[in-house]
Amino acid sequence: MRSANEKYGSYRWHACQSIGCREVSVFITESQHWGWIIGGGMDERIYDEIMSEVYESTIINLTIIFLSIVASFYIIYKFRNQFQQEVSSWSDNVGNGLLHHTMDESKNDEYTTVRKSLNKVTAKLSHSIQEIKLAIDSQIETTNSVSNRTENTRDIIKSHVAETSRTAESINEFSLSVKEISDNIHQTASLADNTLSLASAAQTTVSAMATESESLKAQFRQVDEEINSNNNSVQQIHSALEVIGSIAEQTNLLALNAAIEAARAGDQGRGFAVVADEVRALASRTQNSTTEISSFLEELVANSQSITTMVGDMNQTCEQVFSHSYDVDEALNKLIESAKTSNQYSESIAAAAEQQTMIAIDAAKAINSISQKASEIEGHSESIRETMKAQQSNTAMLEDVIAQLNVNQQYR
Repeated sequence: MRSANEKYGSYRWHACQSIGCREVSVFITESQHWGWIIGGGMDERIYDEIMSEVYESTIINLTIIFLSIVASFYIIYKFRNQFQQEVSSWSDNVGNGLLHHTMDESKNDEYTTVRKSLNKVTAKLSHSIQEIKLAIDSQIETTNSVSNRTENTRDIIKSHVAETSRTAESINEFSLSVKEISDNIHQTASLADNTLSLASAAQTTVSAMATESESLKAQFRQVDEEINSNNNSVQQIHSALEVIGSIAEQTNLLALNAAIEAARAGDQGRGFAVVADEVRALASRTQNSTTEISSFLEELVANSQSITTMVGDMNQTCEQVFSHSYDVDEALNKLIESAKTSNQYSESIAAAAEQQTMIAIDAAKAINSISQKASEIEGHSESIRETMKAQQSNTAMLEDVIAQLNVNQQYR
């Protein structure tokens, strides 16, 4: 196919080789973006035939090379069979742990140097194994000693960790107890402050009550004086009423006499009789009013006496209140002083408790840090113990392997 901006041409030629002639297609394409593009290809069936022929040719060549190598090894083996048997025997003995087996160095051939070298290797290996056995024995003894010490150290560290944990718990409990005591002391100090405030307020109230009692006593005295003054006035009024009553009685008698004289006078005294009757009636009403006023004044005097008695009682009560107020004021002064002293002690104890709390917290932190470090050391000790166990196991395995090597007998 061909697009609007592309041009292409297709050409064919025949390529002939030893395996035959094959047809190959080539095309040239002009692209707007890439310029001229050259490509080619062949039929897949033809490609498969070529690859099959190449594979067969490669197999044949590899077979020829392999047969050549086998022939070379066969020739070498033919010439070295005897020496290889000696080496095989030496290898078997060495493999079985017979390290003092030596090869015959009396043969004078091209392998004599090799035999001597192998004998030297065997001798050095035997000597090295002897030294390894000694080192393993020393290593076992050292490992056992280190393992025992590690076990003891681990037990000591575990005990130390347990003791440290218990100590940390005790210090934490002590810190909590001290903090609780400090809180209680703060509450006590707060209550003492409240008590001090209440006592001060009560003292102020008692002082005001004492002042009011003094003022009330003065007022009662004034009331008593006023009542006495009223009683005196009542007595004066009573005396005046007695005089008025006496005058009214005399007026009544005079009016009666005047009425009698008017009756004697007849018609001429009739007007005077009317006046006399009115005067008698007025005198009678005056006497009645005087009697009523006297009764009222007597009741007023009785009430005044009752009031005087009550005022006296109230005055005595005020005296008692004033005395008790003084006693309460003294008690409140002592209470305030005690509250101030208690507050000072509470503040001192609270400060000391807070200081002890901080010390306990710091000690708890230090103990916890020590406990953590001890736990880490315990973990390291456990790791060392496991490592020593593995080392003992490996040493035992190595000892078993060395034990299988016979370095005390010689074979020829």
